[in-house]
Amino acid sequence: MAWFCVPKNLTIPKISNMINSMEAVPLYRMNRMPSSSAVDIAKSMKLSYVFDCFQDIAGLHAENLGAGIDHIKAEFGVAWILMRMRIEIERYAHLEEPLVVETWPQPPKTLYDRDYIIRAEGSGEILARSVSTWVLMDLAAHDIAKGRVFDYTYPIENTERAIDCKLRQLKAPDAPVKVADHAVRYSDIDYNLHVNNARYIDLIMDTYSLEFHQAHEVAAIEVNYINEIRPDETLVIAKAAYPDSDLKEYIELSSATDGRVAIKAAIKFRKRK
Repeated sequence: MAWFCVPKNLTIPKISNMINSMEAVPLYRMNRMPSSSAVDIAKSMKLSYVFDCFQDIAGLHAENLGAGIDHIKAEFGVAWILMRMRIEIERYAHLEEPLVVETWPQPPKTLYDRDYIIRAEGSGEILARSVSTWVLMDLAAHDIAKGRVFDYTYPIENTERAIDCKLRQLKAPDAPVKVADHAVRYSDIDYNLHVNNARYIDLIMDTYSLEFHQAHEVAAIEVNYINEIRPDETLVIAKAAYPDSDLKEYIELSSATDGRVAIKAAIKFRKRK
């Protein structure tokens, strides 16, 4: 797997800089600034904060394009579900550093792909890039919706990818070994009454020691979201090392009750500067 596969000359369409325009826009922007609760021991934005930013802006842009969460639930009985995501970090934003988060969708197919970038507000420096794949969940059947549920059309001005890679099903390089377990509690769940996508990232980061975090930071992470985990379940966290690097690991979180896998992740660290 190529861990850093960024297009060298990624271009962004020139559109209005209005953050919350009522007009459907092909590229959506929002401003963010990491507060004290969003940074780590080095006063740098947490990896889970990056996931939060991308999750939030995806929902806002879907609303802007007429396919917001509440609307598609009421009209079509479906919900957006994040299936796969890859994030590459070039630099971690500092505490209270002004940021601009951008997102744009790819032309809709069977799956729905969406790209993201985080920039430094003043200089435009790209700090993080991401690609993701979403599906529509039939809420009544509790399964992936088949076919085109509704006519989801929107303006497309940019078909370039933030990261030039194919999101695939992750496979363990070896048998994962249990390193921790976690009883799911109230603070882990969101309004869908399951463990939030970004919360899994904090759980993964918690399996590494303070000393390791003091010396390392995440360079890239790829995640497969597979099954939801509900309140009062217990997660088993297991890891397997990739043979080509001592700073790259496969991580799997699964239910202690029935063994169903919640997420799979491949994570690569680098030395802190």
